[in-house]
Amino acid sequence: MGRSLLRQDYSHLERIVIPGSFMNIVLMLLLWVAEKFAEKALEKLLEKILSDRNFKRLTTGFKLQILVLYLDWLLQKTSFQEPPDRDGK
Repeated sequence: MGRSLLRQDYSHLERIVIPGSFMNIVLMLLLWVAEKFAEKALEKLLEKILSDRNFKRLTTGFKLQILVLYLDWLLQKTSFQEPPDRDGK
């Protein structure tokens, strides 16, 4: 009883015949559309990222990172010494 409920009748699909070359053409068309869509999406994303405002923000952040790395290197390079006493001893 449980098996008959799970079985479905696919006999109507046997009458549908799609040539392999047609399927290849459809798949190639879908791949071409997907490629063009991805190309346009990437183009819009790069335009947004490389806009003047974002480019200035990125270069400012990059300069700050370089400055922080330099200051970190400078602090690691110099050894911390105790300051001399006020009376000169």
